[in-house]
Amino acid sequence: FLKCSNLKDYQGVARRQDVLFESDTVKVIEDFAHHPTAIRLCIESFQNCYAGYAIVAVFEPRSNTSATNVLEAEFTEALGYADHVMITPVHRGEIYTDDRRINPKGMAAVLANRCRSAEAYDSKEALFESLASERRADKELVLLFTNGSFGAPLQKYLQSLV
Repeated sequence: FLKCSNLKDYQGVARRQDVLFESDTVKVIEDFAHHPTAIRLCIESFQNCYAGYAIVAVFEPRSNTSATNVLEAEFTEALGYADHVMITPVHRGEIYTDDRRINPKGMAAVLANRCRSAEAYDSKEALFESLASERRADKELVLLFTNGSFGAPLQKYLQSLV
């Protein structure tokens, strides 16, 4: 049986809702979510916890599930729960044929047609430069969805917030 005393040092699951930056007006949280249901539930949870914050979802199609177009409609729908959506290029996109690869620009167009602020970027660098240079609301909660790493562009963005 599990004893509560055994949990006293438990710090949670790595890469699930890790707070990378926090101020009075901006919070940046990274989540491993790489399935549409997980992304939708994460966004909905944060909407409940951070009322008054605009949710900015940054999505990197990286896993085999998210890089192919099998669940493109579902990913688009899930991201549509955010106030603003920013999508990176497909990680290792060259290994997928055009007819199998998820289409970030198409996803952003669908979201924009639904009156959502959405954009697909040509590089992670361009996405994080845009994120750093333009505030979308007085209070922003930036949710980073990747099962990999945003690397140096993310680190540069986080430094810009300090």
